[in-house]
Amino acid sequence: MTLMNPSIDEELLLLVERVLVGAGYAVRVASAADVPYVLAEDRDNILAVTALLEAGMISSVEPAIASALLEHIKSADAGAKRWDAYVVLLTSARTEDEATRDLFDLAYNLIQVRRIVRIDVKPTIADVSRALRGVLPLASSAAEGVLDDPLASLAARLEGGLGHATVSAAIESFRVHDEASASHAESLLKSDDAVSETNSDDDDV
Repeated sequence: MTLMNPSIDEELLLLVERVLVGAGYAVRVASAADVPYVLAEDRDNILAVTALLEAGMISSVEPAIASALLEHIKSADAGAKRWDAYVVLLTSARTEDEATRDLFDLAYNLIQVRRIVRIDVKPTIADVSRALRGVLPLASSAAEGVLDDPLASLAARLEGGLGHATVSAAIESFRVHDEASASHAESLLKSDDAVSETNSDDDDV
C-alpha cells in the first residue's frame, strides 16, 4: 500500500487491512477528500478506517470519512442487508487532556454512524487488534465458553482513549477496593458466625 498523503500513517493502515482481512472482512482502499481509508465489509458491519500520524488531524478528517461511508451505504446494492456502520479513526500519537476530551466527545457522536477513536495505537498486530476489538468477531476462547477477565477486557477497550498508565491505575484502584470490600464482608460474616455460636451456647445453658 503506497499512499500519497503525508498525514496518513501507512504502517498502521496496512496493519488495519491485515487484521480485518484475517477477521473475514472484504476490504479495499478508498479515499475521501484526499484522505485514504480502508473500506471493510462483512455480513454485519461496514467500516471506514483511517490512521493518522497526528491526533490533531482526527476531528478535521472525520466528517469526510463519515460522509463517504454514508454515500457508499446509499449506493451499495445491499438488498435486505442491514449493516452497523462505523467510522474508525486511529493514531499512534498521544494527546493532551483537552484534546482527549474533544476526541471523547467525537466518539460519542452517534449521528448516522458510530465512531471509534483510538489514540496511542502501536504499529503491531496485537495493538491494532485491540483497537478494533469492538468490530471484530468474538475470540475463539469466548466461542468455546472460556470468558476473558472482564476487567482486562474493559482495560483494553479504554486504553485507546485514555492511555495505558491511566487505565492501569484506575483498574488497580478498583481491584484494591474490591478486595478490601470482600475482606470486610468476610469479617462481618465471621463476626455473625461468632455471635450465632455465642447465642447458641447461651440457649444451651
